[in-house]
Amino acid sequence: MAIDSNAGGGFIDVPLAQTGEGIAECELLKWFVREVDPVEEFQPLYEVQSDKATIEITSRFKGKVALISHAPGWRDSG
Repeated sequence: MAIDSNAGGGFIDVPLAQTGEGIAECELLKWFVREVDPVEEFQPLYEVQSDKATIEITSRFKGKVALISHAPGWRDSG
């Protein structure tokens, strides 16, 4: 996923999730936004699940969703 920052900083890559120690895999469950949607800082973007927890990932930036590169069901092996 990429966010087009309103701060003039260009595109910001948003990784699926930072898998913690002992977490081997993370699966994308669902998106809360679509491409071209405006986003605010701390707005929920998507939900992921590992073998340990289901986590809602929020935006660290204000801007617009420029690209969604993975569909629900996609897995990241860290």
